[in-house]
Amino acid sequence: GPSAAGDCASAGDASCRSSGADMVAGAVHITRDRLDQLVFTVPYLNVQQTVVKRNVWLDAGLDTIFRPFTWQLWVSIGVEIVAVTIVILMFESKGNSRVTKGGFGQETFDSFYWTLAGGLDPGHTGKIAHTVGGKIVVTGHLIFMVIIAACYTGSVGAWLASSDETPTVRGLESLADGRFTVAVRGPN
Repeated sequence: GPSAAGDCASAGDASCRSSGADMVAGAVHITRDRLDQLVFTVPYLNVQQTVVKRNVWLDAGLDTIFRPFTWQLWVSIGVEIVAVTIVILMFESKGNSRVTKGGFGQETFDSFYWTLAGGLDPGHTGKIAHTVGGKIVVTGHLIFMVIIAACYTGSVGAWLASSDETPTVRGLESLADGRFTVAVRGPN
């Protein structure tokens, strides 16, 4: 909140009356699940009220790309990729002489490129899968890309909830019409 002398000079200004959020309103449960801007100390669904404190943002880092999934899920994804690779090699080695003649390492880069290109544009001429293993790869990559897209765009709801179309809170009287699901007062 503002200090007695006016606006706060910075986020850590000692003259500010409130060091945390004064009010949080709207789709708080979406914000809690999708964004790291707030830390929720009590689950909202358990007590129907949420205590909010400001999250300290130290460094975004490069690990944010891995945050949609837990480490256990990333390990299981890696195991699944290895298992599918072995199954595809078993399928392809019986009907595709290039797998048995060339070995695994000789065509790995080319296979990786065409798998990625086929997953990104499976209907383009020259990229369509003809063998059973190729169809498994393309289908698996498309399904996985849908999962990734759904996880990374999950914050769209929170973004829409905070857009210009969303009513803004101007004070406690704004909460009287019931447009907001939750309001949490800060220390002041």
